[in-house]
Amino acid sequence: MKIRAIAFEFEGTPVELADTNIDTLLERLSEWAVHVRISDIDPDADDAAAEAEAAAEGPDAIPGVPLDGQAAVRAQLDQNAAGDLFEEFLAETSSWPSASVIGIKPRRSPAGAPLDYTRYLRVRKVGSPKGAFAYATPSSGLVEPRLNFGTDAELHAIAPQAWRHDKSHEAYRVNIEIVDRATLEQAIALARLAYDRT
Repeated sequence: MKIRAIAFEFEGTPVELADTNIDTLLERLSEWAVHVRISDIDPDADDAAAEAEAAAEGPDAIPGVPLDGQAAVRAQLDQNAAGDLFEEFLAETSSWPSASVIGIKPRRSPAGAPLDYTRYLRVRKVGSPKGAFAYATPSSGLVEPRLNFGTDAELHAIAPQAWRHDKSHEAYRVNIEIVDRATLEQAIALARLAYDRT
């Protein structure tokens, strides 16, 4: 028997969250709520979800990636010459306490739509209000940790192959591409720093 409690998680910038109409949000949540009586639970029922999760832990499974994202992420890794190193990045970062790898929910997705694993992944600390501590793109090996360094010298002391940009949210202004063992180690170091600050 398996009982799962469902929690709702909201991700966005402080401005986006401040602009959210709480009354509308609560109304929508109450529409989605499902009430289950203990008498409705069949302790002898097959738990297909548990079997599916176990399948995602097989020898060819991509570390940290849920079963519903395995095929899409594998297809991206097959396009990446350093895909095996990117898998090592996912294995390390998803092993940290409360860390998980999840897909994205495209804007204007209907309620209940599955997460999208075809573009990039969010590596996040469950329970953190700050969202992902890193965004990671399996097809290219690009990792964008939640960091915004003061100077290039500070950044390059930790990750000489990383670079800064100003094209995304101010919390995500560092990029590094995993192409070899050195950049993998640098990406892990940056992700750990972001994880510790998230």
